[in-house]
Amino acid sequence: MTIDDAILALQNAKKLGARNIIIAWWEAELFPHSNNRPRKDDNDWASACQTVEDNMDWSRTWEDIQLTLNKRGQVRKKLKS
Repeated sequence: MTIDDAILALQNAKKLGARNIIIAWWEAELFPHSNNRPRKDDNDWASACQTVEDNMDWSRTWEDIQLTLNKRGQVRKKLKS
C-alpha cells in the first residue's frame, strides 16, 4: 500500500466514525535483500509490498491482536480486584 493509499483509507475510516485504530507498518530498510544488501524504497519494494498485500494471510495477525486484548482484559480485571 502506498502512503497516499493509507492516508485515503484513514480519512475514509474517520468519516465512517473510527476514532482509534491499531496500525503497523514496515519500511524497506527493515527487510534486507537475501545477500544482506540494504533494501530501498523503490519500484522493487513497491512490487514486494503489493505481493505481500495480495498474498499475506492476515487472519493470524488478527488472532494475535485479539489474544493480546483478551490478556489485557484479564490483567485489568485482576488490578480492579
